[in-house]
Amino acid sequence: MPLPLSSRVHDHWSFQDGKREVSLTVSGDRFSDDADVVRLWAVAGAGIACKSWLDVAADVLAGRLKVLIPELLCERAPLNLLCAHRAQLSKPVNLSREMLVSRCTFLSSQFPGFSDTAH
Repeated sequence: MPLPLSSRVHDHWSFQDGKREVSLTVSGDRFSDDADVVRLWAVAGAGIACKSWLDVAADVLAGRLKVLIPELLCERAPLNLLCAHRAQLSKPVNLSREMLVSRCTFLSSQFPGFSDTAH
């Protein structure tokens, strides 16, 4: 299911395994600019979605979704924590950052086929 990103539809998916890259163009009978709607359509069986592991880990681990090709990784999507000024880097903000790093590391280790050499 294509997902609009910025001002264009994300209908070109790229996957890689560290040695090769595979790309394909996708189409479907629906698209949304709401990533959670696309996730819910996939859970409902309405199609295949290319989503961040952070977005779908709970669904995969609960058996609501399946990773179709675990040996290929989707395009990386950065996760950024932004503060307008250094003064905002308070202890609570730093603790939040540490929690996010810990949680993301844990979720990454749960990816089917995870190996330290692939990530």
